[in-house]
Amino acid sequence: MSEMLDMGGGNKVPATRVEIKERHEKESEYVLEDGSTIRVIHPVMAIYRFDGPKAYDTRGNPVYFVMAQPLPFTIKSEALMQKPMDGEKPV
Repeated sequence: MSEMLDMGGGNKVPATRVEIKERHEKESEYVLEDGSTIRVIHPVMAIYRFDGPKAYDTRGNPVYFVMAQPLPFTIKSEALMQKPMDGEKPV
């Protein structure tokens, strides 16, 4: 069922939500110049396939809009770690 997807700036396009049948989400890992290492996952909340005359790219492939929320977390940052306050247990 088609709905109007708000793309911001007053631009709305017709699109159909496509349910996710199977997930294989992988993490990305980044080593930063300050010595920290972070991992980021991008869990997808929803996927929409555009409808109408602009629903296909120049090769004829359907165009999708992916709603995701990046979730970064630090896995290593010894140089920037805060020391526990008196009476606190280290995490």
